[in-house]
Amino acid sequence: MAKGLTEELASRYYRQRGYFVECDVQFKQPRGERRRVGGWSDIDILAFNGKEVVLAQCKSSLGTGAYETVGRKLITWFQDAESFLRGVECPYRAIMMKHSITKVLVTFGYPPKKGREHPKMVNNLKAAGIEVLYGELVDDIIKHESDKMGRLGKESPGAGGKELDTVLDLLRHLLYTGKMKARPIAVTQ
Repeated sequence: MAKGLTEELASRYYRQRGYFVECDVQFKQPRGERRRVGGWSDIDILAFNGKEVVLAQCKSSLGTGAYETVGRKLITWFQDAESFLRGVECPYRAIMMKHSITKVLVTFGYPPKKGREHPKMVNNLKAAGIEVLYGELVDDIIKHESDKMGRLGKESPGAGGKELDTVLDLLRHLLYTGKMKARPIAVTQ
């Protein structure tokens, strides 16, 4: 199945940071008190750098449903995905049992405008140990590519090397032609 833009950018974000990235890891969500029906789901991004495992769910938006309901469903999904990763059916179980799992919700959209945010949902996700990344990963990817071009020089659009990643090809072209400028990003801890 083809990756969506949010998943594509998230996988690039983690690869640029030295993670091995596996996409679309299938698992079966159990039927139970949290779910009326069991069924298949997938882990959008599973990233590992030798020290840390990142379990990421990618959403182009957080939907139009009530934020409390959306938040509850996301928390349940992360619980089910983590149970799978630590379970006997997971092919990566040996790695998962030795490392902590960082749970991340990646959404391509930026946080809602002031007065329209959903702080209760974000606070509930954070309380459940789930980090929320909005559009900052896009800024970081652009900054990384811009820095790379600066190191390699602007002799030609191909100075960055051959990329098989069409998103990076587009970003590199926009930076090279001056149609897009990288801006400094604030790093928050």
